[in-house]
Amino acid sequence: MKKLLFIGGTFALMMLSLGFLLKVMEYEGAGILILFGLGGFTLILVVGALKQKTLLFYTSSLTMILLLLSWVFNGLELPGANLLYMSGMLVLTLILIPLMGFWIYKRSVSS
Repeated sequence: MKKLLFIGGTFALMMLSLGFLLKVMEYEGAGILILFGLGGFTLILVVGALKQKTLLFYTSSLTMILLLLSWVFNGLELPGANLLYMSGMLVLTLILIPLMGFWIYKRSVSS
């Protein structure tokens, strides 16, 4: 399962970067590649969070999902992009950063 997540994540990021390249060059199909790349990457994050079963991984996945969805909503000019962005930034600021600090502190004390 770990190899499948790694390979799927690699292909999702490859689609995302190719979509960005095509978007800069103004070719057709760039939006679809970006959408599928973000969608695949979000699914990989969700499956990875379910496999890891740690609070740090859950919150980092939630933050990434909210921020990526806000970016997609903003690009497609759908309503709710600002709400998703603010929610993602609040989760990042109030939950993820303190958890990361505690995790780093815990690892430095134990070693």
